[in-house]
Amino acid sequence: MSDLKAVLEQARVLRDLGHEELIALGESLELRRLSDGETVFRTGDEATELLLVAEGSLRLERAGTPLGSLASGEMLGGAALVAIGQRECDAFADGEARLLALSRESYLRMRGDFPTVALALQEGVLRELAQSLRGALEQSAAAFVGS
Repeated sequence: MSDLKAVLEQARVLRDLGHEELIALGESLELRRLSDGETVFRTGDEATELLLVAEGSLRLERAGTPLGSLASGEMLGGAALVAIGQRECDAFADGEARLLALSRESYLRMRGDFPTVALALQEGVLRELAQSLRGALEQSAAAFVGS
């Protein structure tokens, strides 16, 4: 895999973290290597971690219907760091992929050991969630106006 710092720097959710903060975060991440078609999670699985696509891409589906994909540098599951819930779709590797996972437990440890890193990460996750929500609202409004 390419340099971990370079992978973390390309992630929008981490754009406000400095060099030292990225190093601290990197120590809490788990690398996962996936084969083409390998399941990352299924609808209804407990959401216990944030996942960052380090290389390759993921395909998202619900009941066999394509929802979209995530490419290198994109994140999913950020809310799982602070809220208990279930996965809302299925995720599969679309070709060979590598993921970086941050578990809820690691995040909670980070809040005590590296509070500025945890706060910057939380702000990044909230920013991404807000952007996703705005996009969904704009799509809904456009569909309503178009009908």
